[in-house]
Amino acid sequence: MDVGCRILAFSAADFGRLNAFDVSNNRLRIDISALTALTNASHLDFSYTHLPPGFVNWLVDESRTKSLNLSHAELHLNDETWSSCGHELRTLDITGLRLKRLHLLKNCVLTTVFARDNLLETSWLEAVSLEALHLDRNLFTDWPILPPGVALDRLRSLTLSSNLLTSLPPHALSQFPNLQHLDVSRNQISEIDHLAFPTLGMQLVSIDLSFNQLSILPHPVLPSLIYLDVSSNNLVTMDSALFAGLPLLQHLKLANNPQIFTRCEERCWSDHLDELTGLTDLDLSYCDLSRALHLSHLQSLRTLLLRGNQIVNMNADDLPPNLSTLDLGENRLHFTRNFSRLRSLRDLRVDTNPLRCDCSLHDIVPHLLNQTQITDPQLYYCFSGSWQYPLLPYLTGGKHWIPMTRGHD
Repeated sequence: MDVGCRILAFSAADFGRLNAFDVSNNRLRIDISALTALTNASHLDFSYTHLPPGFVNWLVDESRTKSLNLSHAELHLNDETWSSCGHELRTLDITGLRLKRLHLLKNCVLTTVFARDNLLETSWLEAVSLEALHLDRNLFTDWPILPPGVALDRLRSLTLSSNLLTSLPPHALSQFPNLQHLDVSRNQISEIDHLAFPTLGMQLVSIDLSFNQLSILPHPVLPSLIYLDVSSNNLVTMDSALFAGLPLLQHLKLANNPQIFTRCEERCWSDHLDELTGLTDLDLSYCDLSRALHLSHLQSLRTLLLRGNQIVNMNADDLPPNLSTLDLGENRLHFTRNFSRLRSLRDLRVDTNPLRCDCSLHDIVPHLLNQTQITDPQLYYCFSGSWQYPLLPYLTGGKHWIPMTRGHD
């Protein structure tokens, strides 16, 4: 093969004019001479390339790049540790480098770091300029603790999803006083210490605790929190005091907690949802809920997801009057009542329910006919006696009914 056709020639002057240089995903071998020529480039993407042995020294001593992507690059590092920063480097992506340790020292001016898909077990964080730190899909077993006297005052977003964390210890967030977005989903967290969150001053806007092993939540005061996801845990109840400390909460995700209603015989934590006066989105899917909840007082609620429960009867008088989306799929519904009062309802799902083929369906007919899946008799059907019929022919006239199966409702 003619080697000449595999070489793209640039003069030194051409390189000197480059502001951005992207050779990602080509498995190229980058020569040290190319780095010298790219010293003044602001944006470099070397992902999936082979970098020369002198790369780290060049980055520290010569480079003026502000944004550097090294994800999945082949790069020689001492002790499987990353501890290097350029003089002007603001954004760094070191995803997939098989790193075990991350050291970001005081001299770093980094604002955003992506260190996903590594083997990180420990970190030493002194770079007070950090605003966003993404450490998901690593091997952290302990919460990252900062050196004494260090606080990351500028950090707004911290992601530790898909690690091996088992708890949030006391004062876990005290060194991140201005944190707004926290994602610790897909860990093994079974305990959140009641002192993990500072009692005052937290500016958290969103917390994702989904896919952990929590059985109960503490009740910190988080006056700015808008989004809380605790789905796919082992929650057995919710402390009603929690809602009083979340005055701005709009989105509450509690799906896949099948024991969360087991202590709701007479009184229930859900009776206190009215304290969330701004709640617009509530997900209680797959929570083994056997009865409809009285939620008509939630005036702000627009989306209610109740899929995969054991609800037999649903009366719209119990539902928030301003709902626009309601998912009742995969329940045990026989009847629906008073749905005509939900004048704002635009999206109603009742698939995979043993509905009765009778006039109780009358006020949901317009919503059902708008469903694209209504033509699928495996999803939408109704029962008359012991016969199961496709729902669409019944709704559109019924005179062409053809029994599908005979069974028991």
